[in-house]
This record gives sequence, structure tokens and C-alpha cells, in this order.
Amino acid sequence: MIAAGVLVAALSVPSVATAHTDLSSSSPADGAVVTGPLMHVTLTFTKAVTTVADGFEMLDPQGIVLPIVAETSDNLTFRLPCGVPIESGVVGLRYRVAAADGHIIEGSLSFTVQPSTGSTVAPAAAPAPPSTAPVAVPAPVVQP
Repeated sequence: MIAAGVLVAALSVPSVATAHTDLSSSSPADGAVVTGPLMHVTLTFTKAVTTVADGFEMLDPQGIVLPIVAETSDNLTFRLPCGVPIESGVVGLRYRVAAADGHIIEGSLSFTVQPSTGSTVAPAAAPAPPSTAPVAVPAPVVQP
């Protein structure tokens, strides 16, 4: 009977959960399709982090690494400006940050930017080709 009481007491004690730091959300979300132009990406973590090495690496639709200067006021949410607006294509983002306990968190995401329908410009009409048809020239009038 005492053993059963100890077991019940042990099971009723709340366990201490150790929550790990992770990426909580991103905007645009991984796999999302968004309308361009894309000006920045926002990453939010579950706990404060610090960047490791370069921290964030953004690849434009041609696979070129864009220089990023991450902006944060709380080390939870990072705003990553693209540098130049991305009008369309697949964009990749890699991150490498450290939690307060030194644990390294790294990952990647990608999303697609579609051109804005309001920003497309209709192509100008091509000029008409020069005519090769003979042109009628009035004959000179001869006066008697």
C-alpha cells in the first residue's frame, strides 16, 4: 500500500520540461508562394539567440548569396532585408544561431516569389514594318 502511495505521489509531481530553442516562425513561411517584390524576410525564434559566424545566408533565384545585415531588438525576431527587391523566383535562406545554453540551431527554408500582377508592364506594340507595296504617283498633267 505504501509503494502504491509513493507511485501516485511520484506521478503527480509535475515534471520539469526543458524546452529547446527552435525557429518558431518565418515570413514568408517555408514552402510559401508570395507576391513580389520581396523586400525582407522575418525569422522568429522561441527563445533569444545569437548569430554564429554569418548567421543568415539568403540565396536569390540565381543562387547568388545576398549580403544580409540582420536587424533585431530582442534577439528573438530577426528582420533580414533583401538588399534589392526580389521580383520573382525561388529564394533560399539558411540560418545558424546559438541558444543561451550554447546549443547550435541551424536550418534552411525556401519560398517562391511570384511577380506582382500590378507591376507587369504590357510590351509596347511593335512598329509597323516599312511597306514594300508600290505607291501610286499621279502622272503629270500636260497642258496643250
